[in-house]
Amino acid sequence: MTITEEFDAFWAVYPRRVAKLAAEKAFKKARTQATFAELVDGVQRYIKGKPSYADYAFPASWLNAGRWLDEYDTPTQKTATDWWTECQRVHGGTCLKRWDHEWKMKELQS
Repeated sequence: MTITEEFDAFWAVYPRRVAKLAAEKAFKKARTQATFAELVDGVQRYIKGKPSYADYAFPASWLNAGRWLDEYDTPTQKTATDWWTECQRVHGGTCLKRWDHEWKMKELQS
């Protein structure tokens, strides 16, 4: 596969397709440091491990920063109501949103 074909395949799997020319330049540079398989594997891990509150990085920024090497926390398998059940148990259901509850739980742990 040529470098152009590799980039096209990378572009197809990357979740945020912006600034294509900058991304292609960064991809060519990244390919001198990693294999195509390593880059695509990094994208797949990024998609699975990115926190829900964060936006996806521009592809050029992601590549230039060597983010295919990032390590991610294993996401916990909680249901949408777990936080509410825990809030009721711990502090009487006073939280209005999940974020409120998570903040209060962090305060209790410190």
